[in-house]
Amino acid sequence: MIPSGPSQTAETIREALRQVFSAPHYQWDRPRSLLDVVGGWLNGLSEALQRLHTGHPLAYYVLIGFLTAVLLAVLAHFAYVLWQVVKPQPGLATQRADSGSASRRAGWYLQQAHQLMLDGRHAEALGFRFRALLLTLDRHQIIRFHPSKTPAEYVSELRFGSDGQNAFVSLVTELYRHLFGAVPCTAADVHRFDAAAAGLEAHATPR
Repeated sequence: MIPSGPSQTAETIREALRQVFSAPHYQWDRPRSLLDVVGGWLNGLSEALQRLHTGHPLAYYVLIGFLTAVLLAVLAHFAYVLWQVVKPQPGLATQRADSGSASRRAGWYLQQAHQLMLDGRHAEALGFRFRALLLTLDRHQIIRFHPSKTPAEYVSELRFGSDGQNAFVSLVTELYRHLFGAVPCTAADVHRFDAAAAGLEAHATPR
């Protein structure tokens, strides 16, 4: 219907302008929230995936498969790390159970460490080997052993030269990586740890 006069024409134009400029695109004074920004990104991503699905179906399914594999790998790694953090550490639990016995000497822990190495229980072997090292250093008055101390606490009280200090710190770091950092421990790792600990014990033995 065509307006019958100028006043009606002007009112029609004003109404049309009000409707146009009331759209969200023209709300310049309204700041965009984080939710709006994220929503815009998601909408753009959805549209891009839809275009890819329509124009290149094979590439679309390859991309979806790759992203799904990445997501599953991230979730599996997260679950593994979480399990390593919350599960009890058998080596440390056994050491705590034996901590009240003064008869447990370095040789006994060393023997247990080597047996655990043969059994393939590498992470536990590290714990026992480190306890044998601590008892040996205590016997030579290089540290003062106490079962309630953490491995890192011995670093500050170690009476060694700089080379021995650095070697001891490396062993503590390696111990934490495997027992608490969820880093897999192999037989080669245990052999290197054992050799480094034996070197420190030899360095501590009076000549």
